[in-house]
Amino acid sequence: MLVACATFARTPSPATTRVGPTSCAGRASTDSNVYDTTQVAERPIVRNAPPPPYPRRERDHGVQGRVVVALVVKGDGFVDSQSVRLIRKVHPALDRAVVKSAFTAQFWPACLNEQPVAVLVAVPIEFKITRH
Repeated sequence: MLVACATFARTPSPATTRVGPTSCAGRASTDSNVYDTTQVAERPIVRNAPPPPYPRRERDHGVQGRVVVALVVKGDGFVDSQSVRLIRKVHPALDRAVVKSAFTAQFWPACLNEQPVAVLVAVPIEFKITRH
């Protein structure tokens, strides 16, 4: 039996593997800069991100691969819809599924100086058919 899966990768802080809120979650963001993940004290953590659907036709035809999407997680943990772009494509149908799901993702925000900040992240999404 073939099983197809698409996963939304978690982006844990390098110092911890927790999946709960970052230390600055719930605070107001006053910084308008967009940082790189190497510049923040805590990276954003996926809070709620339903996996993108694996398009049936592509799954049935064995299309697999890792789509990588770049996006800005704002200080409130929501994705800046203007920032979503593909940096690694696999197939148009898989790519569209990833972009559509990226808009709905929610994160615990990145923290810098104990304040939530916007940060640019790359999120890999794996489409893989596994045998069970």
